[in-house]
Amino acid sequence: LYGSYALIVFAVAFIPLWLAVGVTRDRKRAARLMHVATRGMLIAAGIPVRVEGGEQLAGAAESGPWIFAPNHSSYLDILVTVAFLPPDVRFVVKGEVLAMPFFGMMARRSGQLAFDRSDPQARIQQTAEVNAALGRGESVAIYPEGTFTSSVGIRPFQLGAFKAAVDSRRSICPVAVRGARRILRDHTYLPRPGRVTVTFGPPIAPDPAAGDDWREIVRLRDATREIIARNSGEPLL
Repeated sequence: LYGSYALIVFAVAFIPLWLAVGVTRDRKRAARLMHVATRGMLIAAGIPVRVEGGEQLAGAAESGPWIFAPNHSSYLDILVTVAFLPPDVRFVVKGEVLAMPFFGMMARRSGQLAFDRSDPQARIQQTAEVNAALGRGESVAIYPEGTFTSSVGIRPFQLGAFKAAVDSRRSICPVAVRGARRILRDHTYLPRPGRVTVTFGPPIAPDPAAGDDWREIVRLRDATREIIARNSGEPLL
């Protein structure tokens, strides 16, 4: 009963959001609409979200843009991060999203960054686009796991987010989403009752003295994984 109710809430709330985003030509306005609407969806669906470490977000505005690195355990993560990351953050999404009905238009109108995973040059292009966004003062969110499964645990991280941090000399902010997998596990369709905790870890700055040494990229990756694993309550895989 709860799962059916939650799906109805999401569907009913999605329609006016899609229409509102569809008529705007302003990227920032579209992103703000999505930010507000996803918070409303979570409240209406009875999914309480607690935020820890949110006071650190002021640092992204004061010290320049950050790269947010959330873990990825469920489709629910997307709603949660859109709702609780700053509304002007640009997400790096899979290229397949642009071809999806409804979602593709919303991703384009809100200015999300997409790349084709089947194209060997796509990751190079992704890094260039992320660096360009950071250079314009725009924070970026990248899911370093790339995908999710039903199994509990933090999957190995891809290096793109951390290379961008070293290239641009911008800090990585680990974002741990806890509880989303239990509510909507992979290969299930009906949400279960539950609560979510979003923990913003301390930002990790690249060492300027290290230059673009690959060992600095690996250090940022490993430090971010450890913080996310600790705050999400899931083991490293």
